[in-house]
Amino acid sequence: MNCKANKGGTVCAYRNCSSKTGGLVSLFRIPKDATQAEGWLKACNRMDLASRSAEDLHKNFRLCEKHFENKYFPVVVKPERDC
Repeated sequence: MNCKANKGGTVCAYRNCSSKTGGLVSLFRIPKDATQAEGWLKACNRMDLASRSAEDLHKNFRLCEKHFENKYFPVVVKPERDC
């Protein structure tokens, strides 16, 4: 599934995921590095895209935050305000 195929926004490349831009989830580009890109494809069961170049994958495909463990996201703590 090419993420640009949906006129309503960029959609997540994870099989059977309908998350897209403009919603409440963030989408992340597949890495430009070929080894990392292959890892992402394996993790999301999209080896059907393995024949594409890493640059093409980076340009045209995204994965949404739903498919990452929380440990990959920094915890942002807002400082307390003195009132």
